[in-house]
Amino acid sequence: MRSRLFTPLPGAAVLARIPLLPMDGGDGEGRGLDPLVVEGITLTSRGAVPSVLGTSGAGRLAETLRAFDRRARLRPTPRAVFAGVQRVVVGERGCALRLDGDHRPRSGPSPVSLTALADQLMDVPGVLERLTFTTNNLVRRRGQRFEHEQQPLGAGTPQLVTIRATAASALVLRSCEQGARYNAVSAAVGVRWPAVPEPTLRGMVIEMTRQGFLLTDLLPIDLGDDPLLHLLSRLPDGCDVLGPLEDLLSRLHAADLLPLGSTPRLAALAAAREASARICGQDNPLCVDVAADAAITVPRALLEDAAEAVSVLWMMSCTKPTLAAYHARFVDRWGHGRFVPLVDVLDPVIGLGAEGIETSIEPADVPAERLAVLAALLGDATAHGRTEIILDDATVAALAVPGTDPPPPGAEAYARVLAVSEEDLAAGRLHLALYVGGTQDAGSSAGRFTSLLPGTTPRVADPPAGALVAEVVARPRIPVLATIAPPTGVAPIRIPVGFPARPGDLRLDDLLLVADATRLTLWSRDRRCQVMPVLNSRIGPRYLPAEARLLALLSRSGCRPWRLFSWGSLRDTAFQPRVRYRSTILAPARWRLPRPLTDAARDIAAWPAHLRSWQTSTVPPPPTVVVTDDDERQLPLDLDDPRDVELLRRYVRRGLRAITEQPGGDGTVQDVVTGRSGRHLLELVIPLAATAPPPTPTRPRIALPRPARAGHYLPGGPWLSLAIGAPAAQHDEILTDLARLLPRMRGMFDRWFWLRYRTKALGPHLRVRFHGVPAVLGGELLPEVSQWGASLVTDALAHGFSVEPYDQEIERYGGPTAIEAAEDVFAADSDLVLAMLTAAHEPDQRLVMAALTAATVARALANGDRTALGRPRLDRAAHRRLADLRRLVNDAARDGTAALPPSHPAWDVYLNALHAYHDRLPADRRADCASSVFHMHANRLLGDTAQERLARVLATNLLARETASW
Repeated sequence: MRSRLFTPLPGAAVLARIPLLPMDGGDGEGRGLDPLVVEGITLTSRGAVPSVLGTSGAGRLAETLRAFDRRARLRPTPRAVFAGVQRVVVGERGCALRLDGDHRPRSGPSPVSLTALADQLMDVPGVLERLTFTTNNLVRRRGQRFEHEQQPLGAGTPQLVTIRATAASALVLRSCEQGARYNAVSAAVGVRWPAVPEPTLRGMVIEMTRQGFLLTDLLPIDLGDDPLLHLLSRLPDGCDVLGPLEDLLSRLHAADLLPLGSTPRLAALAAAREASARICGQDNPLCVDVAADAAITVPRALLEDAAEAVSVLWMMSCTKPTLAAYHARFVDRWGHGRFVPLVDVLDPVIGLGAEGIETSIEPADVPAERLAVLAALLGDATAHGRTEIILDDATVAALAVPGTDPPPPGAEAYARVLAVSEEDLAAGRLHLALYVGGTQDAGSSAGRFTSLLPGTTPRVADPPAGALVAEVVARPRIPVLATIAPPTGVAPIRIPVGFPARPGDLRLDDLLLVADATRLTLWSRDRRCQVMPVLNSRIGPRYLPAEARLLALLSRSGCRPWRLFSWGSLRDTAFQPRVRYRSTILAPARWRLPRPLTDAARDIAAWPAHLRSWQTSTVPPPPTVVVTDDDERQLPLDLDDPRDVELLRRYVRRGLRAITEQPGGDGTVQDVVTGRSGRHLLELVIPLAATAPPPTPTRPRIALPRPARAGHYLPGGPWLSLAIGAPAAQHDEILTDLARLLPRMRGMFDRWFWLRYRTKALGPHLRVRFHGVPAVLGGELLPEVSQWGASLVTDALAHGFSVEPYDQEIERYGGPTAIEAAEDVFAADSDLVLAMLTAAHEPDQRLVMAALTAATVARALANGDRTALGRPRLDRAAHRRLADLRRLVNDAARDGTAALPPSHPAWDVYLNALHAYHDRLPADRRADCASSVFHMHANRLLGDTAQERLARVLATNLLARETASW
């Protein structure tokens, strides 16, 4: 394999996730349930304990209890008390894998209950005066109303809420922008309206808070870190709810001192839940996280194996670069190099909104060659009866995705720890199964446990040179997820999204987006530097506000994400073998359940016989212990146990269509951690960093965005901008017709230009823009153009035209003082290219003229600096054409034999415009503006980016010859 792409992130915490019950043991029936399972079930249902303790050994409830018992033993994902977490010690060699029994739970009310309680407490006398109110930075003014998306209290969906933008509401929001006490808000209103009764203002502030327009510090930002203690500090003495809340806090603290699953703890939790329901008015489960009493030491080599495996998986991942669609929409709207305020970009009316900000990894098209390699691997394994495929470096290279997209700056791998045999386990020879999951962000899983496990504050992969790392602090769109999204302190600077700000935070209205050719980057207007936003959270992107979702993705914009190994469309075959790279398992052996078997799941009596028949007849035979192939419920089931056979039937009835083996199959040692009453599974969460430094984006030339609406011209103003919808094949004929029409319209405008364009909405089209007196443009020119457009439709050359706004590319072409001179160049170039299109019809003739123009632009604007033409890469076909084309260009330059000779008057006008533009440009902008000017010339003349690259190479060669001849 080529050099490794990922490495363990230095200094970052590796997390161990361990089921708190041993893998073997427990019968899952009634009174035989382990007390820890009883507690876990109790946390999900108020009436669970009587049902659990009173159930018989058969029936639907018994099957459910069996599923809970299996989950508590066989799934390491932290949930309630079923699994715990602990920090891993990484050593140079050797390992220690030990779980004791003194686990440390942290119990508290659910975030939904806390949110409901906070809402009630707003009405308690004396509470408002103890709070700081902050305007929600997600509130936007639209017309005569303020709006934002309000969280639901329960499981509903967020709703857009609005209030009237009155003088009073505007004053309150303005007073609270930097955070203000209630008395300060009351004083500000009192100065403006002395006669307003205090109860009226109090009611207004409470209602604005309940609707989310104002935020308070009544609850802490981390709802999992003793929120009741924080809340009690905000309540006045003598408050009626003070005593009950102190009692609830005491009960929870007392319960956390008791052993998990013990009878006294169950009683304490039941009493705490009753108290929480009375106080909060919400009967929600308590939330519990557990710090496992574990001593886990693994060798560094195991982390290196994970890094190597993720490197291989990234090479084989057919995925689209992060934010590719949003980047394309941004460039289509604002081009390259232009700073646009983040809040404007995300505005659904004046910007792009949230469309195109992905909520999951976007798959790319799978090349036929890759599918053929996978099919050959699968066919060979099937023909020889093999249940495992070992990928060698040649196979990885054959499956690698071509292209230059970089990997993300970080990654996080979830890896099961295994041993081939008991002897290997005793000797500390371990290996990994890396197909449980993973993320693109190192530290995203550990972030939830920062306050539970000291020393687990996530680290960040090295940012680009000069960039500022900032932690995104965001409230999820539904409160139930609040405890898994706490701030982690990964960076001293924060970007609050729907959170109160603190000194030093970056404000949303300070942040700017800018695009280069491949990615979007974030910048701070005030600090004049790039910002690398980081969100250490496992909340699904769809549950984040659009602002936080975009910020979380920006640090890997333009990077191709990694994903787990996939057979692609071959997943529908009856069997796929295990996939291994060196010692690491990348995919389990997998069996599709045939239709007759899935149909049999409807018949509870016939199911066992059908399942047994399939087990004995299928080739290769499935293992005794299988795992449900379900993203949300990967549960191992023992097919020799009738209870698990029935569980499998239930899952198949719900839609399960495939099963896999356990990691490594039946013979592999799964339970590698030694506990007091047996051995436990172990899963590691391993943060990784890319080995290559992150790409440093080209620093935009202008460090500030333009003033709002500057350079943006709506119809009826001094610019008339037309979009003529037509296939690209018709463009030249339309332009020839336009050249015929122009002479009689010249008196109606003072400058003009055109370009070829394509958008998702309009498809291919021509944009034609005229500048002049608004009354003349609208009253005389537009009717003339309309008549011409009707003739194009009649002749089946176009399907019509529309009048659009014109947004000047001020930043791209040198700034406000240069844009008019740039537009004069556009106008001269538009006339020049019309003449060229008439003079030359052969592609090579046009390519020669484009190369000559590129050299002319580089001389006139950049003093012959060849860097203005870039260093474009050519494919093999273009390289084969170079020699002949170079000869044609050199001859045309020497002899003046281009299709449009240098004596044509359009050349003089063009050169004069270039020289005038040169004088308007700052010296450090001339090369990049020359590149942009030629890009638009190539757009008009060639209409093809591949041809443009060839023209740039030819022009570079021509300039090099001229330099050498001096």
